[in-house]
Amino acid sequence: MIWSKRDELDSIKQVVSRNSGMTEEELMKTEWDTQIMHLYDVADYLRNASDTKKKIAVFADYDCDGICSAVIMHVILKSLQIDFKIYFPKRGIGYGLQKRYIDMIDEKYDAVITIDNGISAFEGIDAAKARGMDVIVIDHHLQSPEGLPNADIIVDPHVFKEKENFEDWCGAGLGYELSKLICDEKRQKVCLQFAAFATVADVVPLRFNNRTIVKNGLELINNSSVNSIHLLINEITGLGKPNVDETTIGFKIGPIINAMGRVEDDAEYVYRYFTSGNPEMLQHMVDNNEVRKELVIQAVERAQNIVVEECLFSDVPKIIYDPKTIEGIVGVVAGRLTETYKSPVICLTDSETPGVIKGSARSTEDINIKEALDKVSDHLLHYGGHAGAAGLSLKIDELDNIRDCFFSIFEDFEVQENDEIFYDLEINAEEIPDTLSLLKAYAPFGEGNRPPVFKINNFKCLPRNGKLFQIIGDDGKALKLFGNGCIAIGFDAVEKFNSLNMPKTLDIIGVISENNYGKPEAQIEISDFKKVTEIKNQSELTKLCLNDILSGL
Repeated sequence: MIWSKRDELDSIKQVVSRNSGMTEEELMKTEWDTQIMHLYDVADYLRNASDTKKKIAVFADYDCDGICSAVIMHVILKSLQIDFKIYFPKRGIGYGLQKRYIDMIDEKYDAVITIDNGISAFEGIDAAKARGMDVIVIDHHLQSPEGLPNADIIVDPHVFKEKENFEDWCGAGLGYELSKLICDEKRQKVCLQFAAFATVADVVPLRFNNRTIVKNGLELINNSSVNSIHLLINEITGLGKPNVDETTIGFKIGPIINAMGRVEDDAEYVYRYFTSGNPEMLQHMVDNNEVRKELVIQAVERAQNIVVEECLFSDVPKIIYDPKTIEGIVGVVAGRLTETYKSPVICLTDSETPGVIKGSARSTEDINIKEALDKVSDHLLHYGGHAGAAGLSLKIDELDNIRDCFFSIFEDFEVQENDEIFYDLEINAEEIPDTLSLLKAYAPFGEGNRPPVFKINNFKCLPRNGKLFQIIGDDGKALKLFGNGCIAIGFDAVEKFNSLNMPKTLDIIGVISENNYGKPEAQIEISDFKKVTEIKNQSELTKLCLNDILSGL
């Protein structure tokens, strides 16, 4: 692997500005003027609904963003003393406000509000209007080529754009902005914490408004007065002072929130936990996440066996049908395999409808999977998504036809083997603590604001509890190295480490963050590493002679 410096930038500030597209002043800003078209109309409608005693049904989504959006709407509607009920879709039935969901809503409700969905719910919204219901859509997804649904009010910054205004919200972020128009400061702070969870978990760009939501939200989360959040954070970080950051949300909190919807198809359970603070419910959520992890490990192993048995190595995309994989984790499995094979993957499983299979696609930067599905749409029942990820369903009899079509489309495509890795800045290992302090000023990092990548020279492995390193991870392929006041983590690094005879000094390419599990310390997430050969116990004469020899080469 060739290591190359990306460009001539030489400071963390310059790299962060380039990665985020934000100036130094913008990066330090803590509040933004926000103008979201039609959001004031929603606030006015809800105040009037409170005065006229209208009853409102809220239809959310089954992922982290949808659940957090539902909790925020709960806080808002409670503050207005409105009679309401939150409804969630079922993965087994399908995403979005479908007509069958409208049929499930009690006749007493006068209006339905969708949040984190609805912009393409033509059939469901028409059914609600036919019942005489008012319909409000609060969404952040792209509109359908067919246009807009027949809702009374639509809030979607991707559809109705204010000039030079931010548009990359998640659903809960929009809900939080609505709370600022209606709720008192205490309730706004509750909503902000859930908006921070969703903004990270939904992988929207951590720029401008989203950056402030997460930055300000994390301060509240680490000192939360919301019992359900306090219990959840203690479960993850222990009973010491919490030090939750965006990484904790992305890799710990988000998966726990998502697990109930993935494993038991019961997103409503998590909503009820957050609005009740029942510790027994939390334990079930945590246990379910452990089940989810095991199911993913098993499903990935089966999928890799299918790739071998059906000789799918050269297929683009690799289409894997495994009826043993539950629908809630097909996207996770597809994502893992895409990382492994550096190629798009479609993971399919059985649906509740006999003869129909459903699944998720994940892709690489060089293939737009949504456009690929457009080309085979005649063989699909339903599909949708964007360049990197999509969902789809088809009759099982069409599976071979889909494979044949993709073979023709991508016959000349070759997976690009990238033998070059780029870094932004170069430091010595002893500079890691100071570097971490500088990085914290520009956090949170994530989508749209990637952290700088460092070349770290002369990382020395030092013994900790009698060990220079530790093999970790469920598959035994991850490596933890112990340094001076820091650690380095390398996924799938054990084999290479062994092949280099377990070196004690390394040069490392990676990103630097803070590990908050136990005593906080700097952590390097390794992208690549090389062995550094040390010459020890040399006399000054030997060193001079060696320098003369080397200078003559």
